[in-house]
Amino acid sequence: MITLYKRNIIEICIIHISRYKERCDIMARSQGSLEYAKDRTRNFATVVYPTKEYYLKVMREQGYNEEEALLYYDGSEGWGEFDEKSIEVIIESHCAVIISPLHYKDINPDGKTKKPHFHILVNFESVKSYETQVKPFFDSFHGVGREKVASNRGYARYLCHLDNPEKAQYNDQYIKCYGGIDYRTLVNLPSDDIQTIKDMLRFIKKYGVCSYSEFMDICLELFPDWFSLIATNKSYIIDKYIKSFAWSQQSVRNSDMFATVDGEKVRRYELKAENGKLFKINYCYMEIDECTGIEEELIFDINSGEKII
Repeated sequence: MITLYKRNIIEICIIHISRYKERCDIMARSQGSLEYAKDRTRNFATVVYPTKEYYLKVMREQGYNEEEALLYYDGSEGWGEFDEKSIEVIIESHCAVIISPLHYKDINPDGKTKKPHFHILVNFESVKSYETQVKPFFDSFHGVGREKVASNRGYARYLCHLDNPEKAQYNDQYIKCYGGIDYRTLVNLPSDDIQTIKDMLRFIKKYGVCSYSEFMDICLELFPDWFSLIATNKSYIIDKYIKSFAWSQQSVRNSDMFATVDGEKVRRYELKAENGKLFKINYCYMEIDECTGIEEELIFDINSGEKII
């Protein structure tokens, strides 16, 4: 009787131990799944460092010669491996990828300039595991490290430091997009449109733009983001402003923009854009109260507004 009792007790203990082990295994698997899940998402970002040759190429595209480019970074901390072949790898992957402009003016907390680099945002169509799926892709184009991206728009705006005025600002015209992703659609906010319109109106007034076609030609050559905004949904307000501005200038007796020739108002100059510069061609002046043909050609720096020659 006692033996039978002991045997039942032992069997019960074995059952409880077995169940306890099963629960532990389930918890361990659950914990592993959580860790696994933490490493999975659809959007990742990485950083790449260019080779010297690719760095100089990109800087030339932005108007710097080799000497000027090496003033920003002389290679003292070494060079990376990202180059045009890396771009080809990204293109051939058919993934949705956005590459930032070259970050060559970023500053470390100690005041030293950071090593030039690009930020790369990758959007996958489904959830991916970093270790088994994303890391091999990043390695293929020399990506360094990784970051899970919680907000696509937030990170895309960071590529040019749009929301970080204390940091170096970069022109989004140097953004590169592959795989069908559109940067402007991703980052655009209504407040951005308002600010862009303000910039356009200030430009029209500063440079005396009196022709809608003239302004569109300038935008096409110098401001692709302005051109896109006007071409999509903001043409009416710009056209009305130019017409109103031109009318107001013609009404001013001693306007710098118009002269009276044979009783009619004629423009003193016209504007054109070419090779990244704004040209102001003077062809009238008031001293003899007549149009005299092309007098001179002045070239202005589009950023500073200063006369170059």
